[in-house]
Amino acid sequence: MAVAVYRGGIPADAPAAAHESVGAALALPDGGLREQAREAFTTALHSASTLSAVFALVTAAVVLTLLRKVPAPDRPVSPGPATARRAHRAASGRA
Repeated sequence: MAVAVYRGGIPADAPAAAHESVGAALALPDGGLREQAREAFTTALHSASTLSAVFALVTAAVVLTLLRKVPAPDRPVSPGPATARRAHRAASGRA
């Protein structure tokens, strides 16, 4: 999506290299094209960031909605092996 937004911000009559990468566009001698490339790149990043943030929020809302329907476990979760070993050592006096 960011590439499409970037390429859409570059004039159609610009050299092909300017359409391929912002680095190539900035290397061209045309100052006006360089400024358009900077603007197109910034707009593309903003668009991609906004879309990613919206996707993350929608995903979080879906997960929260689905997890509300999952029942809590009936029994407590057993401690892992490291915790059990420490408890055994403490009980036997070998801390």
